[in-house]
Order: sequence, then C-alpha cells, then structure tokens
Amino acid sequence: MPSPRTLLTLALAATAAVLPGCLGCEGDEDGRTGVAPPPERPAQVNVSADLGAAETVASMSGLLHGVAGPAPPESAVEPLRPQVWRSIPPRVPYARAAEVGARYQLVLSDLWGYPPTGWEGRGPPWRDLAAWERLVRTTARSMRGRRVEWDVWNEPDNPAFFTGTREQFLRLYEVAARALVDELGEGAVIGGPSTARARPEWLVGLLRHCRRAGCRVGFLSFHENLDPDQPIPPIQDHVRAARELIARYPDLSLGRVQVNESVGPADQYRPGEILGYLHHMEAGGADAAVRSCWPAVDGADQCSNGTLDGLLTPDGQPRTAWWAYRLYAEGVGTRVRATSSSETVAVLASRRSVAGAAQVLLARHDRAPDGSPSLSVEVTLRGLRPALGGARHAIVSIQQLTDTGERAVAAPPVVVRRRIAVEDGDLTLRVPSLGLHQALAVRIFAPGRRAQSPAA
Repeated sequence: MPSPRTLLTLALAATAAVLPGCLGCEGDEDGRTGVAPPPERPAQVNVSADLGAAETVASMSGLLHGVAGPAPPESAVEPLRPQVWRSIPPRVPYARAAEVGARYQLVLSDLWGYPPTGWEGRGPPWRDLAAWERLVRTTARSMRGRRVEWDVWNEPDNPAFFTGTREQFLRLYEVAARALVDELGEGAVIGGPSTARARPEWLVGLLRHCRRAGCRVGFLSFHENLDPDQPIPPIQDHVRAARELIARYPDLSLGRVQVNESVGPADQYRPGEILGYLHHMEAGGADAAVRSCWPAVDGADQCSNGTLDGLLTPDGQPRTAWWAYRLYAEGVGTRVRATSSSETVAVLASRRSVAGAAQVLLARHDRAPDGSPSLSVEVTLRGLRPALGGARHAIVSIQQLTDTGERAVAAPPVVVRRRIAVEDGDLTLRVPSLGLHQALAVRIFAPGRRAQSPAA
C-alpha cells in the first residue's frame, strides 16, 4: 500500500499535470487519480510544523484610520480581529474600535497638524509648548475611562510631518507624557517615537531622555513601509533589537514594541508580502502592528474612503488582501512552531483555526522579478492526531491567494481538496506551485467536519 506521503504527493502532482496553471480542483476525496505523475524532483523549499508545540504570540492585525462614517460595517471589520486601531476621534470614533475589541491608539500630532497644512494655523508646536500642553490635556480629559494608548507624534524623522530637531521632538514628548500622567494617572500608556523606519538612534534617544527627565515610555514604536526592493525578513531583526532595549530601561515602565505602520504601497494588495510582514513582525516578538493606508490606483484616499486601508473595494467587497488578514486572524490564537528552509517563504501554522481545522499559511514574499518561476514546497506536519479527533483519514484543502490588486474576491479559490490516509498523526505533502506574491492556505480536518468559515 502506498504511504500517506506518496498518496498526497501523487494526488497534487497529478492534478496539476491535468489542469495546467492550478494546483488542483475540487472533486472526489479519495485521493485516486488515473494519470501517472511525472518523476518527482526534490522540493525547492521545505516547511515543517509541529501541531503539538504551541507558541504564544501577539496578533499583528491592526488598522490605521480606514473608515468613512458608518462604512464599512462592523461585519467587514470583526473577522480581522484588529488588536489596535490607530487614529483620532474625528476620523475614527472611539466606539468603532471598542465594538471590535481593539485598543484605540490616539495620535496626538494628528490633532495639532503638520507642515503641509501650515500646522493648521498653530505654528510649530515647539514654539508654543503651553498650547501643545493644553491640547494634550484637553484631549486626555475627553478620553478618560476609555481604553486608549497615546502616540505622541507621527514620524518625527520625516519632514512631511515634523521639521524640528530630534531634541525638539523629545521635549514635546516629555511635555505630553507628563500631562497625560497628570490627567489620567500612572496607568496612562504613552509611546513613540513612531519613526518612518526603525532608527536605533531615535529609540535610544527617547529612552535616554526620559530616564533623565522622568517621563514614561509605555511602548517603543516605528514603521516598516518598505520599498519594492527592500527585503521583508530584516523586520524581524529590527523588532528584536528594539526588544533588547527594553531590558536596559526597566525603570521607564516600558513593556511593548509596536510596528504601528506596516506594509508599503507596492505590497498593499499582495497576499504573499502581507503575510510575510505579519510573520516576521510576529517572529521578532512585536506586541502589536498596524496596517498602513495608501492611495488607490486612481488616487483615492484609502485612509478615509471607507475601504479599511484598501482591504475592501469602495462598495465594501473584500479584496484578496482582506482575505489574507482574515486567514491570519483565524489562526493566530493557536499558533504552533513552524520552520521554513527559505527566507523567501514564510510559514504560519495553527493547531486549530476559527474554521475548526489545522491551518498552515504559506507566503512567498521575495523580491524576485516579475515572471519568476513558481516554487515547489514540501510541507511536513506532525502531531495531527488531536486535530483529527483520532480519525485515520484527513481532508486536505488548499486555497490560493493571488495578487488580484483592487478587484473584489468573493473567497480565495479552493485549488486542491483530497481525502488521504494519515498514519501516526504525521503527514507530508507536496505543493507543486507557489507563485510570486502568492499565498496558500492549507487546511487539514477530519472527514465529516464542516468548515465554519467562508474562507475555508
């Protein structure tokens, strides 16, 4: 009798041979095929996951602005399970974040104004610290009793948002932090510097200044909005380096590292890159992350047109990018240990997704040129027995997420669905095609169990 590995490898390879351009199709779940598979070559990437090795991670799902009045409805937001919603009350009412259980991160500088708009008539804040303090105190009073984090200034290293010196920013931070603690008490969560990229000199500068001045740093933050030629894996190192600073400054009540803007404009619709960002922020040990918002192809402002940072079409339909965040959110709560032999393929494995199945997300996020060939991936899963409830067979379903840009996608297509035998709770399967910018959602569940999510 063929081994389980052989059965599934033959099924996937044969289906791909019959239907060029796809991994497979829905059909009989007995794993049989009448087409002889081509000779098997070694996989280009090897991935493994142990469903018995649970890992506790924070969710990297978060939003930046993204609404327009009541649009989009809560039904489009809740499946993403955002943990942080970064904005100001005139753009996103506090109640919208509270409805979906997200912490509200209020950006004080958005209320003051920036150079392109003439500081909203106020002038540079460092020239009138008393007025800056009044704004901070008034805002703090309006948010008393609510679950709010305070981000002092957005991208103070970017001339589009700040034209002062680093020392002037540090003084603004100090004034704001003291005013917030005075108004809200010792439990006020205040952070920064929210620089345009990970800049150690700004992180260390903030910590040193607050140690001298006696101000609070509740979280360190920076942005990762990468250009198309910038690799994604170094994000993991940036987060780890920031976390290492925390141990050196325990007296500042510092507890978290946040990437409170992520996913650059070229990557905003690409599922492979989106999941690559989420994986490397998570693996680095970030405590939270926020998706950035960018203009649409026609120039529309997706920060404020109700498309939820471009995850939805203007009429509220999901794009592939929305599905990438949904699939991520469905599995992050039961994350298990997983490895990939290639930095170009991220793997996010979960013991049990919201849909009731074991889940492995494979995401190709390399910066290869367009037209680059697909990769073959071999996935080894261990510890499946609890997920299958003791069943000796499993249903393997694979959905394909492709960069479809701004088009609506009702659900990622199922390209493989097969019933296979499982021995001793272990399974090895071959995925013959993982294309540029693509992601695959592999789900394994017991026969007879119905998936509980339209993403399945």
